[in-house]
Amino acid sequence: MKKNIVKTISRYLFIVILATTLTVIIDFAWQGIPLFGLPDKEHIVQVEITDHKLGVTKTLTDTEDIELARGCAGWLEYRLGEVADEDPVITVVYTDDKGRTYEVSANETAVIYKGKAHLLKDDESFVKIVEGIFFLGKIMDAQNEYLTAYAEYLQQYHEENTSFATEMKFALLYVDEDEVPELAIIDSDAHASGVHICVYKEGEVTEVGEYGSFGKFQYVERGNLIRSSYMGQGELTYSYFCVIDAMSIELQSFHVMPNYSEDATRYWETYEVDGVEVSEAEYEEASGQWDTEHMILFGWDDASYIKDKGLDELISEMEGMLE
Repeated sequence: MKKNIVKTISRYLFIVILATTLTVIIDFAWQGIPLFGLPDKEHIVQVEITDHKLGVTKTLTDTEDIELARGCAGWLEYRLGEVADEDPVITVVYTDDKGRTYEVSANETAVIYKGKAHLLKDDESFVKIVEGIFFLGKIMDAQNEYLTAYAEYLQQYHEENTSFATEMKFALLYVDEDEVPELAIIDSDAHASGVHICVYKEGEVTEVGEYGSFGKFQYVERGNLIRSSYMGQGELTYSYFCVIDAMSIELQSFHVMPNYSEDATRYWETYEVDGVEVSEAEYEEASGQWDTEHMILFGWDDASYIKDKGLDELISEMEGMLE
């Protein structure tokens, strides 16, 4: 009798433990897993926060600042499973009252803690909150610098290219992966007119290239991939580019040429990839490897006129483009 009671209780406890474990796992999978092992705010004496994009480190010893920095860790809930380690945007080092340090890093999608990377439950929230609390002044200073540089460049470009003065337009686009947008300038929507892309780097504005035609081109937002195409008299030429260190790098080029027999009774096409003639199948295979699904078509109708705008007005309009 006693054995039966013990077995019944054991079976019941097993079911309860199993159900509780499953509930916790499901809750973690749904709500996210918090970071365990960080010290409580009462035991933290110093926090170092580094913003790798800005190249700035702040050391916090004030009680309120420490409390804010510890509270930010609450936005680092992550999902089950691991992901490949990636470059961090923010690194936080907590030092407790016994001299022990606890380092946690994160970018827009992952948290890196104790040598393992996990997908964040709330993408970008941690990075935006930390930057908004501790680095907003630096971010605004950096923004003012590149917006002023872009506005001055626009005015100079407008003055030097008088033949397009009334038609010229501009916009800010996120072409590469960093947080500084690129300046796009369109002279006109004529067939031969592309989109000039300029970058801001180390205090200078540099044009990296002109892409597309009819005042249009395609790009993957924050993907550092540009498609520049031109078609005339049935002949199609297009290339894919990326931007590295203020330079345009051609990744691959494609060319489709129409052909006619002497008596104009036959028509066929020849194909080239990187200047080498290939079969249609080889051309299709090579061109199909590029990400066209996420391409954005940007052009004349998406930009703003430059004419009759002073420096302050240009800066104000660009600030609106960032919102």
